[in-house]
Amino acid sequence: MEQEPKIANIEKSWPIMVSYGEPNEETEPEITQRLFDLMHTNRDVPGVHNVDWSSNPPYVISPLDGIDKFSMEFYPCIGVVVCGKDKNTGAEISFLCHCELPFRGLKKTFKGKFEGAIRDMVHSISERCDSSTIDAVMIGGNYLPDNEMTDSKVNHIEAIKYLGGLLVNEGLKPVVVGGPKLEDARDDVYYDTKNRRLYLMRDPFYQNGRPDKFRPPYNPQDIDQVSKEWKHEFEKDPSSDQNN
Repeated sequence: MEQEPKIANIEKSWPIMVSYGEPNEETEPEITQRLFDLMHTNRDVPGVHNVDWSSNPPYVISPLDGIDKFSMEFYPCIGVVVCGKDKNTGAEISFLCHCELPFRGLKKTFKGKFEGAIRDMVHSISERCDSSTIDAVMIGGNYLPDNEMTDSKVNHIEAIKYLGGLLVNEGLKPVVVGGPKLEDARDDVYYDTKNRRLYLMRDPFYQNGRPDKFRPPYNPQDIDQVSKEWKHEFEKDPSSDQNN
């Protein structure tokens, strides 16, 4: 069920609105139908860029334009949506990146290629849009207990710091929304470019009987402090919630 949309970045005059859950079928029938077609029937849907990470791992970046963006199956992968208002046309434009970080075991030339691609996209949107209209939100990732995946927590923290730092160095002020999954669940995202709204959907299928909630937005440079709260969630006995 969709929750009340929230502002991802309160410091921005043109912030991305985040809806935690699927679009409302009655008020947003077109997006609902597109989302159904993308996930259940045809991956090629008019009016939407399907940013399919599996087609070109370990990262894929959509075009920068006014079309909606969709990407599914963010497990450990993280991503970013960057948007702005075109100075010449007045239209909203955006791009979405879906990537598997950190790039361990890969050549430095590949890492440089990714960083160059991100910089090119940020430079393009910065040239086309006034800086006051540009916003960026980061999503995705898992932060699993040590007994499930030893490197999960370290990898997630490194990934957020790396991508967040890259965006900050290019002049953006990204905010991480939704937080990581503490179970082996997945996130799917749909970005409505025209209305500057991000739908963040968390699949409950793999949550092992314990709901994996969305967590408050935070700045990527604060992840060391924020992650302490996730550690406390691991230490909490899940049965205590059922007894209260």
